[in-house]
Amino acid sequence: MSDPGSTYRTCDEISGVRQDIEKEIIKEVDEAIAKAKESPMPEPSELFTNVYVKGFGTESFGVDRKEVRAVLL
Repeated sequence: MSDPGSTYRTCDEISGVRQDIEKEIIKEVDEAIAKAKESPMPEPSELFTNVYVKGFGTESFGVDRKEVRAVLL
């Protein structure tokens, strides 16, 4: 908690630090986007991998609509 009514840094200092942090974040996001675009598309069987919501009863079918690929219960 800071001291009410006291300022330890100037507005320029705070703004400069924020700009540096924003530049780092933008760079990291841009790199992640580039990596995602270069990566192959995941297999359809991965559609419900790491989904932590239960109770929807959603099913993922194969192209022929006969083979069930995944069931989210």
